[in-house]
Amino acid sequence: MIIIYIKTHNITGKKYFGKTNRELSKLKSYKGSGKHWVRHLKVHGNDVSTRIFAAFEEDEFYYNIIEKICLDFSESKL
Repeated sequence: MIIIYIKTHNITGKKYFGKTNRELSKLKSYKGSGKHWVRHLKVHGNDVSTRIFAAFEEDEFYYNIIEKICLDFSESKL
């Protein structure tokens, strides 16, 4: 299963959009790996909430859809 998620820093409002195939139970404790996001957490702390955006079965068709969703969302600056 591929999970698309949004992490929001509860103090600053900065958002991190990611995808993973980790277990759902481990997603809340996962901090994210984007370099700007990790730097932000070092400065502002790890007061973060996590929201599931979508979940898909792992296969090539869904991977192409997921990639488009991620790119569109990232470019929208939400």
